[in-house]
Amino acid sequence: RQLVFAAPQPTAPTAFKLNNVSLARGNHQLLNIDQLAIVKDKITLITGPNGTGKSTFFKALTKLIPFRGQINYQGHPINHIKDRRYRQEVGLVFQRANDQFIDVTIKEELELSAKNGHHPYFKAHLQDALKALGLNNLGDRVVYSLSGGQRKKLQLLVML
Repeated sequence: RQLVFAAPQPTAPTAFKLNNVSLARGNHQLLNIDQLAIVKDKITLITGPNGTGKSTFFKALTKLIPFRGQINYQGHPINHIKDRRYRQEVGLVFQRANDQFIDVTIKEELELSAKNGHHPYFKAHLQDALKALGLNNLGDRVVYSLSGGQRKKLQLLVML
């Protein structure tokens, strides 16, 4: 069975628009993007062989590395949006969960996330989310002792 998806309409609202963006690692040019629109509230697949700049692309979108050109987020150049406000809406989940954790225990990771986060749902429903993910009653566990799936769940919860 073949799945068919319609391309988004040119007038669809965008989350990101890139114009004349170039990304390099050292002297090696990775990406040159004349124009790219990432449609809001839709899934976008970014694919390519290793070393072609996919991770670098996401680091540029999250303001973790410099870039040339213009990247707009919801109509505003990202370099004009204050970092704190931008990071409340745009985040990056690392491919390897261990690279993302800073503290040792689940409780410490969640406390750090709560201190820096402002999402009202998680302030009121964190315990419900932990229970739904099977992470409740594990607060004193060392993050690195969790299974890969448990670490990924914690990683997503911390980012949210």
